[in-house]
Amino acid sequence: MTFQKEHVQDIYPLSPMQEGMLFHSLEDTKSGAYFVQVVTSVYGELEPELLMKSFKRLVQRHDVLRTTFLYDNLKEPLQIVLSERPLDMCMKRLDGSSNEIKNEWISQFLKQDREKGFDITMDSLIRLALLETGGGEWTIVLSFHHILMDGWCSDLIFNELFRIYDSLKQGAAVEWSPAQPYSQYIKWLEKQDKEAAARYWKTYLNGYEPMARLPQRKKDASLPYKPMEYRFSVDREVTEQLQRIAQQNQVTLNVLFQTIWGILVQKYNDQHSVVFGSVINGRPAAIPGVEQMIGLFINTLPVRVQTGENQSFQSLLHQMHEQMIQSHEFGFFPLSQIQKESAGGLSLFDHIIVFDHNPVEKRWERTLSGLGLQVTEQRVIEQTNYDFNVVVLPESEMQVQFQYNAHVYDRVSVEQTGKHLIHLMHQIAQNPDRLIEDLSLITEEEQKQILEVFNNTKADYPRDKTIHELFEEQTECVPDQTAIVYEGQQMTYRELNERANQLARTLQAKGVKADQPVGIMVDRSLEMIVGLLGILKAGGAYVPIDPEYPKNRIEYMAADSGTKLLLTQSHLQDRVTFAGTVVNLNEESSYHEERSNLEHIVQPNHLAYVIYTSGTTGKPKGVMVEHRSVVRLVKNTNYVELNRNTRMLQTGTIAFDASIFEIWGAILNSGQLYLTKHEHIMNVSILKRLIQQHSINTMWLTSPLFNQLSQQDSHLFKNVNTLIIGGETLSLSPINQVRRDNPTLKMVNGYGPIENTTFSTTHLIDGEQTHAVPIGRPIRNSTAYVVDQSLHLQPVGVWGELIVGGDGVARGYLNEPKLTAEKFVQCPFIDNERCFRTGDIVRWTDNGSLEFKGRFDNRMKIRGYHIETGEIETALLNIEAVQEAIVLAQENENRDKALCAYYVANQSFEVSEMKEKLSGQLPSYMIPSYFVQLECMPLTPNGKIDRKALPLPDGKLQTGVEYVEPRTPIQKKIAEIWQDILGIEKIGISDNYYQIGGDSVKAIQICARLRKHQWNISVRKLLNNPTIKELERCIHLLNPDKENELEDPNYSGISLNDLSELEAEIKDTLNP
Repeated sequence: MTFQKEHVQDIYPLSPMQEGMLFHSLEDTKSGAYFVQVVTSVYGELEPELLMKSFKRLVQRHDVLRTTFLYDNLKEPLQIVLSERPLDMCMKRLDGSSNEIKNEWISQFLKQDREKGFDITMDSLIRLALLETGGGEWTIVLSFHHILMDGWCSDLIFNELFRIYDSLKQGAAVEWSPAQPYSQYIKWLEKQDKEAAARYWKTYLNGYEPMARLPQRKKDASLPYKPMEYRFSVDREVTEQLQRIAQQNQVTLNVLFQTIWGILVQKYNDQHSVVFGSVINGRPAAIPGVEQMIGLFINTLPVRVQTGENQSFQSLLHQMHEQMIQSHEFGFFPLSQIQKESAGGLSLFDHIIVFDHNPVEKRWERTLSGLGLQVTEQRVIEQTNYDFNVVVLPESEMQVQFQYNAHVYDRVSVEQTGKHLIHLMHQIAQNPDRLIEDLSLITEEEQKQILEVFNNTKADYPRDKTIHELFEEQTECVPDQTAIVYEGQQMTYRELNERANQLARTLQAKGVKADQPVGIMVDRSLEMIVGLLGILKAGGAYVPIDPEYPKNRIEYMAADSGTKLLLTQSHLQDRVTFAGTVVNLNEESSYHEERSNLEHIVQPNHLAYVIYTSGTTGKPKGVMVEHRSVVRLVKNTNYVELNRNTRMLQTGTIAFDASIFEIWGAILNSGQLYLTKHEHIMNVSILKRLIQQHSINTMWLTSPLFNQLSQQDSHLFKNVNTLIIGGETLSLSPINQVRRDNPTLKMVNGYGPIENTTFSTTHLIDGEQTHAVPIGRPIRNSTAYVVDQSLHLQPVGVWGELIVGGDGVARGYLNEPKLTAEKFVQCPFIDNERCFRTGDIVRWTDNGSLEFKGRFDNRMKIRGYHIETGEIETALLNIEAVQEAIVLAQENENRDKALCAYYVANQSFEVSEMKEKLSGQLPSYMIPSYFVQLECMPLTPNGKIDRKALPLPDGKLQTGVEYVEPRTPIQKKIAEIWQDILGIEKIGISDNYYQIGGDSVKAIQICARLRKHQWNISVRKLLNNPTIKELERCIHLLNPDKENELEDPNYSGISLNDLSELEAEIKDTLNP
């Protein structure tokens, strides 16, 4: 578009909402955000030329419709009203076709119209199309950019268009008052008390940190927006009851709906304080004629719903009413500024609510009927910057529309949200005095599905027998079969049983009784298994101690467990100072002469072992597990086949709970257990030889150890039947590679805390994995539930804490009654069932499997946001070449935190590449500041990632960065642009854009200046690569051959100087 100086009628700044729309339009120019199509199909006699003439007069009447927007080389974007502007109108005709062809033709036109979009600086931002399909059928398409006007205006525009049309048809002049210019609203905005508004919104949002989200089954923000809509109605009786509640409490239906919606979002996020967006009509009554003014008056404001303990719905309703009155007083304040006043600083919400008191369809039907035209269809097609929008139409049966991006939300979760909203409304309509915490999302149907279908796990197993009883039964069945093998040594079931009996008698003679803890600190050996069985047969509970533990940890475990006996080996006796009795398993004197079975003095509910795990206080805590829990793990299983053909290789130490499955899974099912040295497990060539030599068919590996071994030799598991992996989030790349190279291998993701006896849920890994591997379904005789903080069930698809129940739940923590009471709870929805609170964040999928997100104690606060590192790790593992990943918060000398991602990949990545790949999966505040690529992850003796051994990233963190001078021509030019726009004298190439005062409006200006040099960097790219160093990499990747400078832009006869002079002149008239 070209224009001359004499064509400029007015210049003024943008309103806050216009600035936001400009930013989002430029952030992703292909997204189609804020493109509006008003589509009206009519039947009757219509004169096309007259309609086009009417449209021309309409555009001439309203200055907004002749407005263009400029931002290149300007300190702030401006809107320029032209005295005249070329119109964008078209007519198309299709005759003699079927309705199906007509509808497809119209759909194709609308699609092409949307794809054409608007160039915000070049195009006329409103256009009219008239489609004739024959037989008196017409479709009128009014397309405009939302930056020009709001939905209220489309009604005014439509009425005026056809009022002009009617007057031209009648040959009469239209009598109306002069149109009021939009500049009056801008002038009003400039007079408002912005400091008072800033103080109000800062107080309003004080303490709010995490962004509340709606549930979604998929997320790929890298794909273009795919608009979809789901509509439903609230039945008349409930609508009337809600209207009555609103009237009785003297609040609007809008306030009531927002209160209910806020409770819904609270329940989805398990938070007492949530924020969502609400679109308000911000037409100030102080401006004369404002109701007939054309322009953009709406604003999006945050609505905070914050509940206290034992608060009722009606109490919250009154609170929301008072809150809305105050918020509307400062409703003119721009959202971008409100967000700056919040702790988060960036996104406050991911969806908005629009309460439409006067639906377009009915208004326009009345307008056209007076002209002899019958409306056959009317719709508004609009895409906002938000992936989820709620539109409420308060009719006799309340209508609710969910307008959403189908590449982010799937239909199932959207429809489920509607069902939960209806369910909440029913509960509130029946009793508005109910406490918020007593309101439930979950329907009877969903509860039945979770409790009776997903948790239908009961099955027969020898629950009335102990571990050693079952071992003795195996001995009777297969006395001469090999039971255990270690480095060329072996023992049959009979030999192992008799040797354990001899030891047990010695232990009983030394005072071992039922439930008594007995320490065992041994290296892998035949004596290790003899020791474990001997302790159990004597009635004791074994306390496994890894000899590699630090001396003070070993002594703490011995003292805390109260063990008076310690079983060990000759070479380990001097490892620690132990005041009790030491039994040397290498000495023959430790074994009684009698070899027969002992009398059984314990029951299945007696302790089998106490395993120590890391504690939150810094001291390890002992988990007490009973015999029945172990039996439930390894007998009559449904996740792995265990029988006399099982040949199990033990890979972990006995101090690691996987050993419970490995040892007892083999020898309680007449199988064979193979032991080897720890260093043999870590050496892929030795391990491969062991697997082949002993025909190992069943193995357990931690995920990090599996990753490292499979990277060295993906054919390692060629002869293995079943491989269970777990302990950490699974990495897709090595899993897929091993599956391709070992097609007959059964791979299982095994999940479970020590407190629920090794495995709680399992998932069979079948086919190529493209998304995070689920942790699966509860195993037999175990249960799993997803709950909120109050232990209420969460519906399918909603994140919550995983609690696990069934016969695997441990007795509790040794010497920790308070912690036991906190973590081991009575199940509130199943009688007589104890559950363990895992602290893990999960959700149900539609097929009854569980997805893992992270841990509550892995949440960290970075730049005001609570971030779950597990979510970032999952996103990293979704990158095809990434094999392992872990994310930590690292601190600088000022104790400021930044996210650091450590990863192993089969190719090298630039930081900008990693950020680009993550930007389609994560919001910008969750993208790590640092990326460290490793050859392999450091591991603990148990095969888990050793977080303490991870290196610090090179250089200082961004929050405490040293100045690094720009050196290359590109770096110097970017720094010059940043310094000019941000008003900072010196900027280094590692300085972070956000932390030196950058914001969305300034990003628009920077990108415009970069385009002068043919560096086509989008706003999104700038914000996702917020240092000069990273931005330079982007420029090289996206614009390898475009580094030449361009001349200053000149808008066809009007220079920047002329524009500045005009702006000054016109501002003088705005502010006399």
